[in-house]
Amino acid sequence: MSLRGRLTVAGAGAVFVALAIASLVIYFAVRSNLQQQIDASLIQLAEGAGSKWAVENTATAPKLSLGKGAAPGKFGAGGRPQASGPVLGTNDGGSSYVQIIPSLTPRRTGS
Repeated sequence: MSLRGRLTVAGAGAVFVALAIASLVIYFAVRSNLQQQIDASLIQLAEGAGSKWAVENTATAPKLSLGKGAAPGKFGAGGRPQASGPVLGTNDGGSSYVQIIPSLTPRRTGS
């Protein structure tokens, strides 16, 4: 192989190695940055949901009386009814909202 060919191959190899190293560094830097952004977003959402949950569960709601013939198993702590599925209603502004409360007990499938 001539000197010109060897220099061409060496130059192309050096450019390839430099591009590979730069690509790897950029890939890991961007991946780390995106993971940090996603983690921060998830933490912020969880804190917001947790604070809303705490406000809703510590607010003083009127206690419901069980009365005669009421099944006590349908009422939870504080005399509030336990939700077992979707709850539909309206807020003070008149617009509708839907609240879905998942069951914590696993469902059996199959036989």
